[in-house]
Amino acid sequence: MLLAASVVQTRHNPKLFGFILTLTVCLALLHAHVLLARDFQGFNGSSPPASAFNRQDWPHWIDDDHDCQDTRAEILLRDTLGPIKFKRNKPCNVSWGRWLCPYTGKEILKASELDIDHIVPLAHAHRNGGANWPREKKRQFANDPANLLAVDASTNRAKGDQGPDQWRPPNRRFWPEYARRWRAVKVKYGLVSSAAEEAALREMAGGH
Repeated sequence: MLLAASVVQTRHNPKLFGFILTLTVCLALLHAHVLLARDFQGFNGSSPPASAFNRQDWPHWIDDDHDCQDTRAEILLRDTLGPIKFKRNKPCNVSWGRWLCPYTGKEILKASELDIDHIVPLAHAHRNGGANWPREKKRQFANDPANLLAVDASTNRAKGDQGPDQWRPPNRRFWPEYARRWRAVKVKYGLVSSAAEEAALREMAGGH
């Protein structure tokens, strides 16, 4: 009201009137910006990351113990249900085995038909607290066995970087375990969870 009265009283002074009009517009734009930022923050529970996600910032499939088998090979060895065969020309690379994809229940024999899934995807972690982590912590997260599963490649690619409020394993029997692992990784690394995400996890866990 005071600002409006000032505008009326200063119409005879073009310079002062222009100043007050410009100030009014700036204040309105500032208010809109604050509301937009608040709405974004409320959408996913965290402020937007300052930098765009770059997969190369999250080094993965490393040979941490120098036994010639990288993280992918280690997870394939961990999750296999039968004997493993390695490539002839690359004796550290797994070629054949017997895996049961937890996301689909499908049996898979060829390693090339498997992806190693990050249960909590790298891009999701970036958006929800990991953007400013040092490179070493990103490397740890990207290779943490607790966040990795050998799964059907096409199913993993359908999941992409979606959270449980957007994507769930087709195999409903795996939902409680998926929810447990997702939560454990989020807690371990201090990542933010949205209200929609938590609601989905409770449903997947059977209401717990």
